[in-house]
Amino acid sequence: MGPIDRIKAAVAKVQSDSRTYKQVKGSAAYNDKYVDCSEYGREIAMADGYDPGRSTWHQMKYYKEEGEWMTDINNVRKGDFLFWKGKDSDGNVFYHTGLAVEMDDDNEFTIAQSTRNGGGKSIHDKYKTNASGTLWAGSEYEMEFVGAGRPKDDVYAPKEDLIEVEVIMDGKSTTHSISPIKADLQSFINQLLEEKQEE
Repeated sequence: MGPIDRIKAAVAKVQSDSRTYKQVKGSAAYNDKYVDCSEYGREIAMADGYDPGRSTWHQMKYYKEEGEWMTDINNVRKGDFLFWKGKDSDGNVFYHTGLAVEMDDDNEFTIAQSTRNGGGKSIHDKYKTNASGTLWAGSEYEMEFVGAGRPKDDVYAPKEDLIEVEVIMDGKSTTHSISPIKADLQSFINQLLEEKQEE
């Protein structure tokens, strides 16, 4: 298990999960109709074998105390959970979370997340951060990056150690940036084989 597994779980839900957004508080449980950002993050983490807690506050606390916590956006990698701070119309502070599923050459991350999304399908990957980690920069919904977390001893190579791999399948060529660590390479190969079988 590791960052590739979290990305895979996140993308699978982006593609197939049709729940709408709703914050469920107290002792009530989420069901197959509703989800919010922290529940989505928790489900991804649990698919990777651990439970960071239900709310964004509990999840930040978990990564700070039991995982790895970063406040420098330059240390964030694909497969990490990012956390942001915003304010509502009354000035109350709230937090939001999502998973980094892609990173481009400008150090901007594509985020898989659960949002209100106009009342429609909540889970999506439509938005990117800027290079400072800000989400929805310049809009009325702008959120400040406050940190990112990953499980302790997560197996992932530093960005400068990623390698470019060209994959040719059925005459089509694609290039991927992946970790050279054996476990990550094997996960990547397994993912390609599974995708091929599903075609």
